[in-house]
Amino acid sequence: MKYVRLTATPDPDLAPRLFRILAGASSVTETRLYDVSVSPTGRLTGLFEVLGDPDRFETEVQSLPGVRTAETAPVTGERFTLLLSLDTTAIPLLNRIFELFTRAGVVLATPVRYREGSAEVRIVGPPAALQTIFDDVPAVVSLVVHEVGEFDTRRRAPVAALSDRQREALFAASDLGYYDHPRQATHADIADRLDCAPNTVCDHLQKAEKKVMASVLDPAVGA
Repeated sequence: MKYVRLTATPDPDLAPRLFRILAGASSVTETRLYDVSVSPTGRLTGLFEVLGDPDRFETEVQSLPGVRTAETAPVTGERFTLLLSLDTTAIPLLNRIFELFTRAGVVLATPVRYREGSAEVRIVGPPAALQTIFDDVPAVVSLVVHEVGEFDTRRRAPVAALSDRQREALFAASDLGYYDHPRQATHADIADRLDCAPNTVCDHLQKAEKKVMASVLDPAVGA
């Protein structure tokens, strides 16, 4: 079974307003999709984690075409969870893409990351099915391939082993530039985002980094 990791960028003038919001417009900086289900009638329900302003977000999306419900719950700082229910038939571009995935027989591996007007995704399926995606993707969506390989569930999600607070600390550190070179944030900056003490941030990051590195370097995983 193969996977392809790519960035999908719709024409900003033709992208659905909902996509533009999730991918970094207006009230949102970044969104991650963790779970999704689609009914035969075109109803999509997705579980997201969002970095942004939840009040502005709810105001912006409630009246958009295809949005049935949008329920948010705070996580920490500017990060919140989102349970979003959509009628994909009212969002033509989204509906075409999900129909393409269904027809090709491929799977969208989570998490999916939305930012800077694009979606960073991994698609899993037989080689011929993956080729169908490239052949039939709507012309208004450009695809940039970063990696192709054999799909291995053991490599799927190193962050899955993290506790909620460890994952929040790791994502906040990344968002704020803690892992940039030169470093753009300190433990104190991350602590302000998470509303905790810098020593607590240090503890969360050390444990998270140890788990992620163990997942990456484990010989059984790398085999």
